[in-house]
Amino acid sequence: MKTTLFIALGLVALVLVAPVSAQPSPVATVQIPFPFVIGNKVLPEGDYRIVEFDDLRLQVENVANPGVSEFVPILTRLAAREDNTSTAIVFDKTDRGSALSEVWIAGFDGYLIKVTPEKHQHQVVRAR
Repeated sequence: MKTTLFIALGLVALVLVAPVSAQPSPVATVQIPFPFVIGNKVLPEGDYRIVEFDDLRLQVENVANPGVSEFVPILTRLAAREDNTSTAIVFDKTDRGSALSEVWIAGFDGYLIKVTPEKHQHQVVRAR
């Protein structure tokens, strides 16, 4: 009984401490020259900070107005591309607008954010 209690308390302590120790890591700042969609929300053009919030999501935050911010679930990691010397944000452009679809990080892998099944074109915005 005591062993079970100690294990349970240890697990609770681990769960409470783990989120505090993980710090969000800014990936890049990007000037996006057009309105774009994340999920069902349209964000205005502007300078945005991309933050690697945790292993499951990114945060896209307007630099001038931090209240304009969205958390983006990561669908999967993408293998590094040949030219991975710069950070780039990829949008899928359809008749309905431009939707954030991929985030590529210089020197690392990328993140798949959204799969667009209908016909679309890619719009690539490079980080500063």
